[in-house]
Amino acid sequence: MHLSRKNIFLVALRRAFLAFAIFLLPAALLEATVTPVPIPPSYPKAPGLNLSVNGTPVPVLRVVLNKGHHEVFDVATFSAEGSARVSVGYERNASPAPAALTLETNAAPPVPAPASTVILPAGMAANLKDSANSASFDLDRPRQLHITLPGRRTPLLLFFNPVPKMPEPRPGPGTVDAVSTFHADPTGNSDSTAAIQKAIDDVSAKGGGTVLLPPGLYRSGKLALREKVRLHLTGGAALKFPDHVSEGFDYEKGHKDLQPGLYFISITGTRHAAITGNGMIDCNGETVKGPDGKRRYVSALGGTHAADLTLEGITIIDGSSWTVVPAFCSRLLISDIKIVNSLLLYENDGIDPVSCQDVLVDHCFVLATDDAFCPKPGGIGTHGGGVKPGPATGLRDVIFNDCTAWTRAAGCKVGRQSATPALNLVFKNSRILACSRGCAVDHDGGTAPFRNILFQGLQIDRCGSFPFSVESKDPGPIRDITYQSVSLGMEKGKMKPARFEGNAEAVPVEGIRIIDCTVRGEPVVPHGSSPLRIEAKKAVGPVTVSSRVPAPKPVTLTAIWGCNPEEGAAGKALSAAASVLVTDSANRPLKGVEVTFTLESGGGSIPVQRILSDERGVASAGCWTLGKNAGENTLVAACPKFPGSHVVFMTKGVSHE
Repeated sequence: MHLSRKNIFLVALRRAFLAFAIFLLPAALLEATVTPVPIPPSYPKAPGLNLSVNGTPVPVLRVVLNKGHHEVFDVATFSAEGSARVSVGYERNASPAPAALTLETNAAPPVPAPASTVILPAGMAANLKDSANSASFDLDRPRQLHITLPGRRTPLLLFFNPVPKMPEPRPGPGTVDAVSTFHADPTGNSDSTAAIQKAIDDVSAKGGGTVLLPPGLYRSGKLALREKVRLHLTGGAALKFPDHVSEGFDYEKGHKDLQPGLYFISITGTRHAAITGNGMIDCNGETVKGPDGKRRYVSALGGTHAADLTLEGITIIDGSSWTVVPAFCSRLLISDIKIVNSLLLYENDGIDPVSCQDVLVDHCFVLATDDAFCPKPGGIGTHGGGVKPGPATGLRDVIFNDCTAWTRAAGCKVGRQSATPALNLVFKNSRILACSRGCAVDHDGGTAPFRNILFQGLQIDRCGSFPFSVESKDPGPIRDITYQSVSLGMEKGKMKPARFEGNAEAVPVEGIRIIDCTVRGEPVVPHGSSPLRIEAKKAVGPVTVSSRVPAPKPVTLTAIWGCNPEEGAAGKALSAAASVLVTDSANRPLKGVEVTFTLESGGGSIPVQRILSDERGVASAGCWTLGKNAGENTLVAACPKFPGSHVVFMTKGVSHE
């Protein structure tokens, strides 16, 4: 099993090349074999709804969340390599969706009952045809859609997955079946915690391999992933958390109580491991209670100090705490994850890497009350969502690409925690269907620097508060926040301004840039006729607004994995070359783009200061020699012709005298 990736960004690039090829070829030639994801046992089928893709029936799961308020969604998932013709037949019902599901809150205005089929994100489906009780449309590549059908109460979430990068395992050498070998119960009639954990432990002890959960319902408490183990949930398999537990902190005490939260699956200390498959993790939402009868926070997955970890394909439902919470981890690939949480229970964030390095979150979907995609520079003292205190490692080199969010809080957010530096965070090519705030940077809980945060190529459809916001409650430096090619779909008259506010004049927020952004297709410009008002409060430097028509395609620089270490020997060369990957708006590598490397602090030297990217899109400064004195060393890579993106390499020089 080869789970370690020296450069996982190239995984996303390979997918981008495939998507580009699909776009160029005739759709009729590319209709591929469809693999539907079956419904796990004991979970209901959506009534009055029939779905097929390229003529293949795809089952539709009825998901009931937050049992006290009866939030309901219909969910269908399939994979295919090529295009997809989707056909939906349905029965109407007269009552509209509940206010909670239409976000009748400060997050966004209510969604009116549609007279015809509404597919979000807009523009993702082609050739939509409506009739009395059916709809059909085409998808050119993997998509994640929120569909409202006329006269139907329940939204349909449709997930078109790419073909998994890791092949479907089969029992045999290196793969064990948790049911046949370790007697996990697929009927859900008895607890399978011990059996599944025994399978994971045994496979790890024998040098690694795959633990396979075949279709079935598995009732299980806390599990721990181990080194070199791939836990694979086959489509039609569901892990469900118990109703009653004897640990964890309750909602009334919340974060003031330093008891640990509950991780359904812990990744603490794991190396070279994976969780894959089209199966489901059911966190059981507000049903989970302690001996005192009060609810307990449950995260689907979390833990500390993992490395070389892959999460792929899983659907997670009914989480009641930060759902995916890796902390102090490195080299993570999180792809094709679908999260469907309540819209009425706060603290149920989607994907929150805490003080992690080298992370790619690719083609993931989050529906939740709280923040959807929210990296946090936590450091010592962070315990939200059950994250235990750990070493003060920074948050660095994290990319969210091709993701979709529907939330009552922030769609893409950095912070609030600011105990450690946050460097080189990118949110790109993604869609926010509904939110309170769109792109937010919150500095609160420390004085560490936030630097080089890029929101690029985003589409924000509905936003109840500030579409762009930067807020600093502590006097920590915030620099280089760029909003580039962001499309805002809100009505001008109802839209709040972009709002930026620092904490102290001695440490102002600097380097905010708004480049080629639009509101309903109208360019954001640096004067009074702009459709987006800019509100710069205290301790904020000049906000640069520029618009070029036609706008060039955005160029993104990202750090190559493993070349941005936390520290090195003062006066010595680092072992890895400082290198960046240059890509266009479709994630394709660009050849011949000029990249400059500038030593900003600490002294030292670099072999190359100016270079063109090669055929792989890579530009390298060579091995960076740190300054002779102990302390911070900073190197900045940038594209002179494309001001929207750069990379900050920040390393501590350590003296060994």
